[in-house]
Order: sequence, then structure tokens, then C-alpha cells
Amino acid sequence: MILPPLAALCSPRIRPPYSRVVLARSLDRPLRYFLAKATDGPVLIVAERIDEIATELSRHGWADQFHPSYTRMAPAHHVTTLRLIGCPDPNPVYRRFFDPPRGTLPPDLDGIGRHYIEALCGELGPWLLAQAPDAPIGVPFSGGIDSGSVLLCLNKLLLDQGLAPTRLKAFTLSLDGDGDDARQAREFLQRTGLEMLGETIDVASEALDPLRAVAVIEDYKPLDVECAAVWRLRVPARGRGQGVRRVRESTRARSSRTETSEAPSSRDGTPNVPKKKERRR
Repeated sequence: MILPPLAALCSPRIRPPYSRVVLARSLDRPLRYFLAKATDGPVLIVAERIDEIATELSRHGWADQFHPSYTRMAPAHHVTTLRLIGCPDPNPVYRRFFDPPRGTLPPDLDGIGRHYIEALCGELGPWLLAQAPDAPIGVPFSGGIDSGSVLLCLNKLLLDQGLAPTRLKAFTLSLDGDGDDARQAREFLQRTGLEMLGETIDVASEALDPLRAVAVIEDYKPLDVECAAVWRLRVPARGRGQGVRRVRESTRARSSRTETSEAPSSRDGTPNVPKKKERRR
């Protein structure tokens, strides 16, 4: 059975005779599912967010079956196969469809770095061409290898295309007037001669709301929560109101979207999904 596009998956209910369901998603959008128990058999509910699943269960009078730990994520880069037969235990089967070989480069840091930067510029180039010529661009900037590489590549691409590099800004959050990221960001910009791109956002530490961040990302991993809490302060402060196009860091800001976030791989490459708590029958 072919499911409709993700935008239409807020609350589909799939029933037999379609006992076999196959799920797959893109890397940047979550896909969660929940198997509910109805009088005539299991019911599959699929949505981007856990709260959407809870709403759908309530709408059909199944709210007492819900618990956040009962929801599961379809891991990225895998085809997830479910069978809607008998007791609602998903027992998913995963098949990885994106599995590039590893360890193919020689142990040369300069060579590996060159490939890394070339690949990054190859992705940023088409993205930049798709933006309006005068649109401001903001990079959440910590001065680390990922955000630093993104900033340097964008700056070079703008210069190579004869575009104004002044539309590019590196936004760094400074808690209580200082912080490791702020110091590292300043040092990076000074060493690369790009101090004019730096934009420091000073925020009091009490403005951080980790509980709100958890509600937004529906995750609890410390690094993801930290990044989400910080990003919620960055965007309203300088970006959202000015229409800034933002470029996310390649690891930190996307870590909760990868397949390893929800389904860490075992030795044989099969995702390990924690077992759900036993439901009351």
C-alpha cells in the first residue's frame, strides 16, 4: 500500500485488508507512528509529531491507550515494514536503502578535509543560487568545524559569484555576556579576517527554556535540547523578523533528525529500537 504524501499524514487510519504497511521518510522530517487497538483490529496512526498522534487518538476515543513511549519513529535511510495483524505490537522490520561505503579514503587529513569541504560547497552552491540575490543569510555560528566550514564556504561562493558578502552574518549567542561559543566564535572570525560578519546576541541565561524546547522538538537528548533552546532565542532576536535565510550546522542542528537519533544501529547495521512498556489490556 502506498501512503499519501507526508503533508497528508497527520491522521490516516489504515485498516485491513492492508495488513502490510511500508514507511519511509526524508532525512529532514520526522515520521512517527502508533498502533492503537480497536474492536475490529489494530489501527495505525502516522504523523510528524507525538502531540498529533495524541490528538487523533482522543478524537476517536482512544486517549486511554496513549503514552509517549508507545510512539515510534521511522528511522531515516531505512524502509520500515509493519504488519497490522493481531495484537497491536508493531515489531517493525528495517531495511537500509542508503548505505554508502565507509573508510574509502586514504588516512590523509588534508585529503579528507578537501573532500569534506568540496562536498559542502557542492551542496551550498545550488542552495545559494535558489535564494533571492539580496536576501540576507544567517549562519548559527559557534566557531566550530561545522558552522565554521559553512560560513567560509558561503563567503567564498558569494565572492566567486560576484555577490555582496555583506548579506552573510554569523549569529552567536552570548549568555550573560560571555560563554565558550562566544569566545570561540570571536577567535575564529579574527583568525580568518571575517570579524565584520560576526553578530553576537546577548541573552540572560534565565531566558533559556529547556522545557519549552523539549515540547517543540519532542526529544530529550541533552545536546538536541540545548541546541533547540538556544535556537528559539536566536531566531526571534535577529532573524525571523528580518527574513533571514538560515543555514543549519551539518551536525548539531540536525542531530535529532538522523536515523541514529531514534534508532541507533547495532553491529550488523540493524536499527535498535527500545522496547515499549507493556500495555494494559
